[in-house]
Amino acid sequence: MAREGKTVGTNVLLKMDKLGQSSSDLVHEYDTQVSGNKYLIVIDGLSKIDEWHSIKSYFPDNKNGSRVVVATQQVEIASLCPEQPCQASKLEQFSSNQVLYLFHRKIEMDSPEPISNSASATTTGPSSSSVTPSEIQEENVQQLNGAGGENVLSSTSTVERNFYRSKTRPINPEDIVVGRTTEKQTIIDLVGRPEHCHGYKVISVWGMGGIGKTTLVRSVYRSQQLSGWKHAWVTVLRPFNRDTLLRNLALQLQDITSDGKKKIITMETTKLIAELSIILQNHNCLVVLDDLSSIEEWNSMETIVAKSKRIIATTREKFVAKYCSKDDQNMYSLRGLEEAAALDLFKRKVFKDASNLDLDSGMFDLAKLILKKCDGLPLAITTIGGYLANRPQNAMEWRKLNISLSAEIEINLELKMINTALMRSYDGLPYHLKACFLYLAIFSEDDIIRRSHIVKRWMAESFTQDMHHMTAVQVGNKYFDELIDRSMTLTLEQGSDGEIDSCQLHDLIREICVSKAREENLVLTLEEGTSLDKMHGAIRHLVISRNWNRDKDAIQKVLDLSHIRSLTVFGEWRSFFISNKMRFVRVLDLEHTVGLRDHHLDQIMELLHLRYLSLRGCVNIFKLPDSTANLRQLQTLDVRNTYLCKLPITITSLQKLQYLRTSGFIGEQERDIIHMYKGLIDGGHVVTRDYGETTDVMVPKLPQCFDRRPKLERYLKRSTRNAKGLQNMCHVFWRPRWLEDPLGKRTTDVVEGVTKHDICNMCCYLIKHKEDTCMSYGVVWVWGVEVPIGISKMKGLHTLCDVSVARGKVTFQELRELTQLRNLGVTDVTEENDEKFWRSIAGHSQLQSLSVKTSFGRGRAIDECLSETLCPPKCLEILKIDGQVMKLTEWIHRLQNLSKLHLQHTCLYQEQDGIGAIGMLPNLAILRLKPYSYVGVQLRFQRWSFRNLSVLELYYLCQTIKSLEFEPEAMSKLELLQIYKCWFLEEISGLQFLINLKEIWVDNNLNKEQVQRKLAEYPNQITLKLL
Repeated sequence: MAREGKTVGTNVLLKMDKLGQSSSDLVHEYDTQVSGNKYLIVIDGLSKIDEWHSIKSYFPDNKNGSRVVVATQQVEIASLCPEQPCQASKLEQFSSNQVLYLFHRKIEMDSPEPISNSASATTTGPSSSSVTPSEIQEENVQQLNGAGGENVLSSTSTVERNFYRSKTRPINPEDIVVGRTTEKQTIIDLVGRPEHCHGYKVISVWGMGGIGKTTLVRSVYRSQQLSGWKHAWVTVLRPFNRDTLLRNLALQLQDITSDGKKKIITMETTKLIAELSIILQNHNCLVVLDDLSSIEEWNSMETIVAKSKRIIATTREKFVAKYCSKDDQNMYSLRGLEEAAALDLFKRKVFKDASNLDLDSGMFDLAKLILKKCDGLPLAITTIGGYLANRPQNAMEWRKLNISLSAEIEINLELKMINTALMRSYDGLPYHLKACFLYLAIFSEDDIIRRSHIVKRWMAESFTQDMHHMTAVQVGNKYFDELIDRSMTLTLEQGSDGEIDSCQLHDLIREICVSKAREENLVLTLEEGTSLDKMHGAIRHLVISRNWNRDKDAIQKVLDLSHIRSLTVFGEWRSFFISNKMRFVRVLDLEHTVGLRDHHLDQIMELLHLRYLSLRGCVNIFKLPDSTANLRQLQTLDVRNTYLCKLPITITSLQKLQYLRTSGFIGEQERDIIHMYKGLIDGGHVVTRDYGETTDVMVPKLPQCFDRRPKLERYLKRSTRNAKGLQNMCHVFWRPRWLEDPLGKRTTDVVEGVTKHDICNMCCYLIKHKEDTCMSYGVVWVWGVEVPIGISKMKGLHTLCDVSVARGKVTFQELRELTQLRNLGVTDVTEENDEKFWRSIAGHSQLQSLSVKTSFGRGRAIDECLSETLCPPKCLEILKIDGQVMKLTEWIHRLQNLSKLHLQHTCLYQEQDGIGAIGMLPNLAILRLKPYSYVGVQLRFQRWSFRNLSVLELYYLCQTIKSLEFEPEAMSKLELLQIYKCWFLEEISGLQFLINLKEIWVDNNLNKEQVQRKLAEYPNQITLKLL
């Protein structure tokens, strides 16, 4: 502790110039009291070991039995405060999950209690799921502790051994095997038997906190299948101390006496390393390094532990796992428990011996709700289950916990360890990633977060910027991947196409995200039950959820909107969402908002600082106003899945616009608009409402020649059929109107604010384009939008999709001048313009992704003009072709960088050997063959072809294909095979040659039994997923 007499700490204080006379007197008085008396000092709430080191010198060792008691909730601190060696004693069990432990200097059994001063520390921790230690030790092996590693932390009882294990290490043997049989065997196979193992291998198990990494590896570690190995297990101390770990390894691996142990404890580091190296070289050693958190930790000891034949490392971070293992084959990503396993574990924890008890329907439904929030996280399941085990086991108690679970996890000591474990991942994030992570609080529970969506929003918020040789989007993509690699977001399985296109927040991680964002006044979500009474401070990001009651007064009178930087709306739109106080809004995200009309856009175009505007999926948008030119700062404009047919000429003044995504395939429109159109085209009844008067209008069938509003108006006025109806029909077009459906049901929740402007735009669009589109009730297919003359002024464009090169006025010369394009999508390529198009992009050296669609009914192939001298840009990484190709073998080999290829309506056939030519592309990783992409009875993938393909999709190849064959050595790296709607496919052969295949996705159109029989003969385990 400290020397006798005056304390070291008080000497330091007396030398501080800033202390006044009164402070000096206080120091002298304190020193007099603690130096001359026997004292008892209690320190409550110690939260950092640095705090202890900074104050312990103030307590002199008078050899008179004085005592210092430290109370803390952190076991690492509790174990480091006492003199070493120390031991742990169990004082009191408050519940099955809460135990009070005492750490104190170890007392030898044959010596009297010492009279010198000592410190002790108390801590509380869960007993059923164990507590976080400074180091894990194997049973009956003494554990090192302390900053320098000179002392031994003795383990003299089962309580002590259980206490000094990782937070995620199970105490109950039953926890080891629940739902993890496959995972356990996979890791055992990776380790192997010592007599069959040659060389050095690191197996890394990674996943989010509380996912069960330590539990799983502990069960592997104890497995009888690995009994031939000499074992050692250490958990990384915080702060990291290499000497402690190495001494711990030496103690566990060396068969030595008590005197030998003391020798290792006092051994110099260089001698210790030499001794440990000899042990590792002369034995078949299996070493577990639990809870690595950085590459630096690994680098500091790799050269030493690498002399071991096998190492298992657990970590929360993928990049650490990858760095340690080097080979991806030796990395194992641990996911959450499946529903059945989660329920099994939950019942084991709640009912213990009666775990086979069947729950009644009410309790079962509540259990499912609770487990939904746990989302397969074993730490949460066991902790909540252990808590409920000591509560009344009835539906009322479970319902009460389910309702308040989020709050209970934050404040209930028995459940708080869930947040503690997860918060460690958040605390470990660098500052730039914390900002990006907290921004995810804008998304609702279970929302799918698309990579492109969130990255563009981060860019607009200045979370990412251009740096060195990386664009802001590339930096954002790196951040997106980092959050996944650090286990802060979850990869979606349905996004498994070779790269991660979307992610999701675990429910409990989202609770942390929302809570932290709320603490910092970063994000406010208006949803059902939101109270604005206690709102204070500036709001940066406002989210309006689907279930909020659209309270106008709350928006305009209660909230301070002057600091808002982003507005995100889910559900129905209301015009009062936009206020003139929102002068600095950068992001307006209205994706799939209901009820947004053309005339609302005038108000939006007054937000002069907008950088990001998404109208994606707003199906009643037919025209952008000329005032779009006001948005001079706009970087991203997403108007996909709207009914825009052309862009205003003023858009060319948006010099900072980088990403322009326009409509492709359009889905259903909102009910009110399509109902009116149905009446206009076919004739029928439309119910209108004019100043309280309801009229049933008979609408005449309109000729298809009208493409101007004056003509339409004259037609309606000349007609004598149902004069009253025609008069009211004019009102529908030329006056503001509320609509009702034919049954008289009010639909104001959808059509609030419909004006003549909106209806005219809709009718003119649909009448004009009826012959150009494939129409059905509620569905329209639009190939691309027209872009205005002057598009070449937009030099900053990186993405331009999907634009028509036939119907618009854009010249191919202008397309040639857009040299910064990385992503281009065009439609309506015809035999008249195909050569001009290919020549206009031939020099685009930065183009990475290209999508080309031909017009229906054209007789000429889309690539008829291509050859060795004229071909798509060689830098392409992604190519999507929708249209017939004839000369693919003459130009496809030039695209050596191509990694993704999507083909549709290409009509390739076996004799043409187009598939063979594609198979020679060295970097192709993803191939998608869609409707009419291949014509033939047999689809064969030849030997040595598709060397690097990882994903193959066959979709709607239902016309003629009957057999699918993989020859030996074909697609040797294929991991995912997807087969949909191939109705006549009867035979699949050669699956045994796909040595790296992991998953096959099929639908009901394929003979699943046949595939299962084939897989039964397969040497590796393959997942068959039925869609």
